[in-house]
Amino acid sequence: MLGCTRRVRPGTCSQDSGAQVRPRYAGSRHFLHLALAVLSLLFAVLPTRSLAEPDNTREYRLKAAFVYNFTKFIRWPETASAGSDENVVLCVLAEESIDQIVRSTVEGKPVRGNPVTVRTLAAGSTAETCHLVFVSQSRRKHIKTLDRRAKESGLLIVSEAKAFGQGQAMINLVVEENKVRFEINMGATDGAGLRISSKLLKLALIVGEADDASEARVHPVEHD
Repeated sequence: MLGCTRRVRPGTCSQDSGAQVRPRYAGSRHFLHLALAVLSLLFAVLPTRSLAEPDNTREYRLKAAFVYNFTKFIRWPETASAGSDENVVLCVLAEESIDQIVRSTVEGKPVRGNPVTVRTLAAGSTAETCHLVFVSQSRRKHIKTLDRRAKESGLLIVSEAKAFGQGQAMINLVVEENKVRFEINMGATDGAGLRISSKLLKLALIVGEADDASEARVHPVEHD
């Protein structure tokens, strides 16, 4: 389990036991409006027919919507390919069925005026053409290889590991009480030079040790 430096956002974890504490979400009117705004973005990309589909399909359509919307609240370093105006490339390292769900849900959706491109990532690949990678639970062993690429070029890694300590993903999607929540590893995002909107951080469980310059990396990144 990655250690926490302090409770900087609604979620935290215990340094003594290493166990995560369930995030507590603010009850203010401002936070409620923010949460509703972000949720409206998430569900906007979900086809209405998903309500009649199997649980696995609904789950991954929702996770794909989360991944897509993360791109609106994150800025990559200028040295990375994602820092340009070209299409954002979302790579998927997962079973074929999950790959197809993600592709059908988000491919072609706009990010900063350009459509998202979805590509299938082969196991062992260094993801050189990807801006972000979604890694399924069954492919989590490949995260360490991707982590080396992330530190060099600002690759964003999103996982769904049952324990966030499995590899060095920046964002982890978890299902609790039939709801999808997400954790953000500040140490990993700092190491990759990624800039995260404070709006997104307010909805996340924060884990990992941030460096001394972490506050400078939390920018008011506005979504489209």
